[in-house]
Amino acid sequence: EDSWRKTIKPRLMAVEADLTKVFRVNVVSTDGYGGGQLTLPEDNEELESIILEKNIGFVLLDPMLSRLDSKLDSYKDAEVRQALEPLGAMCERTEINLTGLIHLNKAKGTDALSRIMASRAFPAVARSVLFVMAMPDDPNIKVLGVPKSNLGSADQTELTRQYTIDSKEVSFDKAKNKAITGSFIEWGEDIPVSIDD
Repeated sequence: EDSWRKTIKPRLMAVEADLTKVFRVNVVSTDGYGGGQLTLPEDNEELESIILEKNIGFVLLDPMLSRLDSKLDSYKDAEVRQALEPLGAMCERTEINLTGLIHLNKAKGTDALSRIMASRAFPAVARSVLFVMAMPDDPNIKVLGVPKSNLGSADQTELTRQYTIDSKEVSFDKAKNKAITGSFIEWGEDIPVSIDD
């Protein structure tokens, strides 16, 4: 969703990522031009080929909802599962970690899984759900919690980790005489409350 050049790459540079190990999928539309959209489940086969060819271990879909075929209703469980279940099978075959980012709905309440936008199939199909929010009493402090973890220990859901976002200069644009900055996470302490709390 964010600009690769202005946002994603500087963030990767800020955490000193090895950029030779980062690959961006560029989609070519049926008319042969770039700028197409990765569409799931239609593009699963091509995505799997790229994962195997490039020996990829982690895939990030941002935003997840925009990757679903437009013919599927993202608010209907059965239709969301038509996209997610084949994707899950592909993850199993290729042994990758796949993360999809989804925003929150406008509902009120303390059940984090109910706050996830669109169908309940998104958190239901996911093996693990991470939830990020600002601390209610200090919006500069963020917390990361795990309201669902089918693969980890149950006590994971009873902790949240605090963090702040900082930035640093990662390069300099001589043409614009301007520093290029990238943001990064500064991790804080675990606190013994669930993300729902």
